Amino acid sequence: TELFKPMNTDQARRQVKLAQAGPLVVFAGDLVAWKGVSCLIKSIPYAVKEFPEARFLIVGDGMLMQELVELARQVGVSDKIIFTGMVPYQNVPLYINASDICAAPFDASRDEKIGLSPLKTHEYMACGKPVVASRISGLRILETTGAGILVEPGSPSALAQAILRLLQRKELRELMGKN
Repeated sequence: TELFKPMNTDQARRQVKLAQAGPLVVFAGDLVAWKGVSCLIKSIPYAVKEFPEARFLIVGDGMLMQELVELARQVGVSDKIIFTGMVPYQNVPLYINASDICAAPFDASRDEKIGLSPLKTHEYMACGKPVVASRISGLRILETTGAGILVEPGSPSALAQAILRLLQRKELRELMGKN
C-alpha cells in the first residue's frame, strides 16, 4: 500500500508522458500466454468501434512481445496500443494511475491447472482503479466488493463490452475504483 495507492490521474499521466492520451485501458504484467493479452488486443476493434478515442496501454515485456505487436498490426489496432516494454517495478503504479480502467484478461487454462489469485488485480484495486477481468477462481472479490466486472475468459467481445460499459459511464468507473 506504500507503492500501490491512488494518485492523481493527470499527474500520473504527465509523469509517464501520456498527458494528451484519451481514455486509457491498461494491462501491466509479463507478456506470457496465460495472462490473456492476445484476448485484450482482439477486443480492441470492438471497443474502438464504439469509443474511437480509447487507447490501450500494455506495460511490461516477455516472450510474447513481438507476437503481440504483430497481432496488433494484423487486427488493425497498432495505432490504438502503446507498448511500453519493461518498466521498473516501482514505476508500475504510475501507469496504473494514469489509466481509467485496468484489464486482467487471464486465460482459463492456467486457472484450471493450478488455480490463481493474481497479485495484479490487487495492485489495480490498491490504486483505486476499476478492473475488468476473466471470471476465474481467485477473482470473485471483484464482484463481491463491486470493484470490477468479470467476463468469460477468452472472449474478446465480452471483454470489449465490459470495457465499453466502463468507458461510457464515468460514475461507474469512479464507484468501482472507490470500492
